[in-house]
Amino acid sequence: MLADLAVLSRVLGIGLHRLSGALLVCAVLAPSPAWAAEPATPSEVPADPPPATAPAQATTTALPKVDPETDADDDELMPASDMAEDPDEEEADPRHRWRHRRMHPAGADRRHPPPPMPPPMIDAIRRALGMNSGPGRVNPHALLQVQSALLAGDDNQQLRGDRAERVGFSMRRASLGLTGGLGERVEFGLETDLVDSELLNEAWIGIDTWPGARITVGAQKVPFSRSAMLSSGHTALAERPLAVEAMAPMRQIGAVASGAYERLGMQWHLGAFNGYERDPNFFAGVRENAGLRGNRFNGLSYVARLALEPLGLLGRTTADLRSAGGMVPTSKDRGLLVQVGIGGLYNDGGSTVSRAMSADLHVKLRGVHLLLEWLDDSAQPSNRPDSGATIPAAIERQALIAELGYAYGRGNIAFRFENIQPNSDSAASDERVFSSAIGYQLQRNRLRAQLQYDERIETAGHAVDNRSLFAQIQLML
Repeated sequence: MLADLAVLSRVLGIGLHRLSGALLVCAVLAPSPAWAAEPATPSEVPADPPPATAPAQATTTALPKVDPETDADDDELMPASDMAEDPDEEEADPRHRWRHRRMHPAGADRRHPPPPMPPPMIDAIRRALGMNSGPGRVNPHALLQVQSALLAGDDNQQLRGDRAERVGFSMRRASLGLTGGLGERVEFGLETDLVDSELLNEAWIGIDTWPGARITVGAQKVPFSRSAMLSSGHTALAERPLAVEAMAPMRQIGAVASGAYERLGMQWHLGAFNGYERDPNFFAGVRENAGLRGNRFNGLSYVARLALEPLGLLGRTTADLRSAGGMVPTSKDRGLLVQVGIGGLYNDGGSTVSRAMSADLHVKLRGVHLLLEWLDDSAQPSNRPDSGATIPAAIERQALIAELGYAYGRGNIAFRFENIQPNSDSAASDERVFSSAIGYQLQRNRLRAQLQYDERIETAGHAVDNRSLFAQIQLML
């Protein structure tokens, strides 16, 4: 008898323990009603939720709406990440919060309302996991991009930069990462891409130094090309320009000093990185030997960039989403926004020594965006090359990129033209690339579907069938 009672009591105890745990999880994850969001004094506690009130009078001041491209949304100030950052969540990426804090110190006149709080479910999960407890803050991110090639030309070759060689599916990106901080002056980022053979994309620590500036060390984006610095999750077309992928360095280990001053409308970057090699194949891009365990074969690379935004902060997306009514809550139209940027780079790659320049113009107005970019670099073999896989002689390359698009409601359309000169001394390899894309966004740009068509035309020699049509589904968390 006593044994049976003991077994029964143990079963009841386990059941009550599991029930209490389930109720605790439901209480954490369940969103709170608006009337219960703020604590009330005993005399103000209502017996029941307050009844629905009549619409406010015309004289009532409406709550400010939020712009999807807030002034805390520029990836260019810090080592930008291909991770998907929440467009309406300031805490999602501490680099944006640092910019907002520096650009708008306490007591300053802010032109735009602060971003809203995270959705109740996401905020509750983070609190339940203890991610933002104590002096530290940790916020997870994810970016998934799945592509399907619907049309591939008979002469398509991925070695020549074509998106696909045959009709089929591909996993473009599967990135996971964390951003966070310690106190008010130290922040960090960590990102890995499961698709890439080199899993580590970014691992950096940023420290505030003097007002409006900071030092960032670690694996990060190289602040040289505007198109390369913009996140791949926030481009107007599914892919970056072909010329940018071939000519601009993306990420490397190094140190960057950067700053932003809103009154001057100025952003600046000065950095030193491990050097990188230049592949003899133009479309293979640069060989970014990360040197995680030290710089063995290359010298150093030095980069500088200056950008001016005289009419206001441009934001971190290529397209102008401020007037995209129905997709996200928007503030009143801020009118014309312009950014002008220039960059310079010197690279000692061990086997090659190269110099590069960039210039860009990015304009946004009432849903229309225009992005112009010019890239030029020259390279020559080193006197003492560390590798035989290098360019045979001095060479200069140029590329001109023009992109025009329009965003309205949940959709957008964009067109891009590229004039690529792999060898400025010879027109035999010159080509022009025409790209067009349409897209549709849901959940405040967290879920997006795109369809892109590329047409490549060789200006010399025989015609080559290297067209591409592909669709992409993107999820950002």
